[in-house]
Amino acid sequence: MKDTAMHPDAVSTISAESSASSFSSVPSFSCVAGTPGNDAPPLLELCGVTRSYRTGGWFAPRQQRQVLRGVDLTVREGGCTGVVGPSGAGKSTLCRIALGLEQPDGGMVRFMGRDVRHGLGKDRRHIQVVFQNSVNAVNPRLTVERIIGEPLENFTTLNRRQRRSRAGELLEQVHLSPSLLDRLPHRLSGGQLQRVCIARALAPRPRLILLDEALSSLDMLVQARVLDLLTELRRATGVAYLFVTHDVRLVPLFCDEAAVLTEGRVAPVDMHAPGHPCARQQAAHQATPHQEAFNALRAAILPAMPVGTPG
Repeated sequence: MKDTAMHPDAVSTISAESSASSFSSVPSFSCVAGTPGNDAPPLLELCGVTRSYRTGGWFAPRQQRQVLRGVDLTVREGGCTGVVGPSGAGKSTLCRIALGLEQPDGGMVRFMGRDVRHGLGKDRRHIQVVFQNSVNAVNPRLTVERIIGEPLENFTTLNRRQRRSRAGELLEQVHLSPSLLDRLPHRLSGGQLQRVCIARALAPRPRLILLDEALSSLDMLVQARVLDLLTELRRATGVAYLFVTHDVRLVPLFCDEAAVLTEGRVAPVDMHAPGHPCARQQAAHQATPHQEAFNALRAAILPAMPVGTPG
């Protein structure tokens, strides 16, 4: 089933041929005017965060496995910070701590200037999340109206008629038709359902949306469309993003700054390909271990088309 866009002219249409090259040719939004710079006030701050888990059991010795080792990370108001790392690097643990679903062993977590190590409390509505698997992120027995209406019911005083009207507005905001309100999730395409999840995240008007591998399950064409949508929403609403992914192709297209999570530590890296205008200033600097890890992830990506050897 194809995506049903309410405003088809508003969504950029990328051909299958051009989408393969778009991830390597589009400049980073950090070089585009209108995006917040490093002088924007911090919204989410992780300072010296540590987290470890106990492994082992009845037939294995118990050990402490340290997943996060003094993580420092900042997401600024209206900004977009990308965190990349291989599987098992601790990205999911970092997300749970940022969402207030898990307490760190040490360090400080601040959201909107307040300590949230023991939960977000009244600030819960101001930070929302979009998960990787949109099918498992929704109740298959609920209609689109009720899926989007959940945060409206929890965080607002709107009645049922007002919630339905607001849900229709949110669908239009993500370029879907309000006629989808009465559909069940299995009657939507993957791209449509992920947009419904984005609409649900936008419902309580959050200050920050955590995108936890939110594009990994989509094909390249739909990824490009959703990236355009998220960028449009960011500029229209001022929402900030924490973009967690293992796909380094997406980071320069979407984020203002990037960091690599490896060996339990986070460090900022140059996310631009060699020769990019924004990368030339750092060309002479020696690569750090985190930069080398980022470059290794980028080098592991297969080319869009087979590269022949000259004969």
